[in-house]
Amino acid sequence: MSLAKRRAAMKAMGKAFDRGKMWTETHKRKDGSYVTDEARVIGERIEEIRTERAESLDEPSPNDALGIVFGPEHPGCVRGLGLGVVPTVAFKQTSGRYRRGYVGSSSTTAPTPAWQQEMTDVKSKLNALISLYERNIENIPEEFAHLFFIPPQV
Repeated sequence: MSLAKRRAAMKAMGKAFDRGKMWTETHKRKDGSYVTDEARVIGERIEEIRTERAESLDEPSPNDALGIVFGPEHPGCVRGLGLGVVPTVAFKQTSGRYRRGYVGSSSTTAPTPAWQQEMTDVKSKLNALISLYERNIENIPEEFAHLFFIPPQV
């Protein structure tokens, strides 16, 4: 049975599925045992990661259980989704970052303390410039006047 037919059958039965679930289902016999010892080890690792992460089953991702166990996808194919599926379509990504094994997100690129300190310094300098501007609004040289919005004085 093809992956597409198996996925449709699982959907019809109301079973939740993702790439990891599809891999484990396609590497088991009818009695539920894995086809090889190697498949059993990989399948158990996939199930372990799926339960640890309690990930969403809605969207395939290079960071899902299958992606973690097998590593980055090869260009032009995506494991667990059948023939003809490519990373740019499956992961809704147009760059080649997944092929290089890099996946960035806001949770993995948290600001460093040095960056936070630099931002604090820039903000304090900006506030100092604003207060200087407000105190010297009448003394702005004519060649710089176009850079500032000068509210009409009432």
